[in-house]
Amino acid sequence: MRYKITTLKNSTPFTYTLSAQSLQEAKAKAELKDHISPIKITPIDFGFSTIPQKHIIQSLEQLHLLLSSHLSIQECFLLLIPNTPHKRLKSILESIHQNLENGLDLYESFSSYEHIFGSLTLKMLYFGAKSNNLIECLSLLLSHLKSRQQSKSKIYWALFYPLIVLCASLVCFGVLLQFVVPQFVELFASNQVALPFYTQILIALSDFLQRYGAILLSTFVCVLLSLFYSFKAKRFLYQPTLSLALHLPLSQQILLAHYRYEYCMILSILLSCKIDLRSATLLAQEIIPAQTLRNKLAKAQNILYSGKPLSEALKDFLSPLSIGLIHSAQQGQKIPEVLELCAKKYKDQAQTLTQILIASIEPILTILLGGFILFLALGIFVPIWEMH
Repeated sequence: MRYKITTLKNSTPFTYTLSAQSLQEAKAKAELKDHISPIKITPIDFGFSTIPQKHIIQSLEQLHLLLSSHLSIQECFLLLIPNTPHKRLKSILESIHQNLENGLDLYESFSSYEHIFGSLTLKMLYFGAKSNNLIECLSLLLSHLKSRQQSKSKIYWALFYPLIVLCASLVCFGVLLQFVVPQFVELFASNQVALPFYTQILIALSDFLQRYGAILLSTFVCVLLSLFYSFKAKRFLYQPTLSLALHLPLSQQILLAHYRYEYCMILSILLSCKIDLRSATLLAQEIIPAQTLRNKLAKAQNILYSGKPLSEALKDFLSPLSIGLIHSAQQGQKIPEVLELCAKKYKDQAQTLTQILIASIEPILTILLGGFILFLALGIFVPIWEMH
């Protein structure tokens, strides 16, 4: 594994990379080379593997538990690192601990791993440490991360079976076109049977697949990999895909409800941690991935800077009912509680719409599969009946 070493050279920060089996070995090599302890050691992440979210949540849970036991942050990491089963995450935690030992604060120590822990986690650590309210901030953060992870797991498992059925159907249909239909084409040609139009379409599809099947499959795999990479790295097709989804009827409602839930819940957590309103809204805005919605929230930020209340700033993003609740809450300084209530409402709405979408997928796939079978049966058996 390669590590980026930050050290001092002629009283000026200097960085270079070296290979090592562990962070301790990288530190020893750097000290041997520079005759001074490095300021910072960072494992270089090439992005070929990911750390499952459950391991990150588990580590943050353990950190929260250790901090609640009134241990220092360095003592927490000394106990946390040996109990981390994921090797890559363990290496990252060792690097963070090394940064803490070198005098960096908690946020600076985590800052190199924003792509691992997420910007929300880093900001919560920053404001929690700054306000001496780190334990409560971690507690609220963990509650949100667990809820989001559970929702994602439910959606993944609900979509797993329909996607397997769809893929199996497409593979079977492709195999039939590639290997079975040509046999019947020779039979029909030798008997000079008049072919109906659906048989001609079937034969044309078979010919196309035989000629361009490899190219089609390669293109399909490349598109899937491009989409996967785009969504993983949030580049290229990521924003156009989100923009398209926000213009389709049902997906628009699901995404909008989900983003409203995320925004309200995060804003509620940040305000509960005594973070000022302007900073909290700016941080919550960064969590929303869709650029079109972030532009709306940027306008809301400008409205807040002009001195207008939160209910006025968010009227183009939240529903009228939520705006009314926030307007009332402003009078009694109950904004975090009301935002949490709005978040739960949006979460229920997103889950209901998602269940409707998932429930509609199975009958659609059943109809699609039945259509494939009917098309093949008509294309093959009708000419056979005419032969006899």
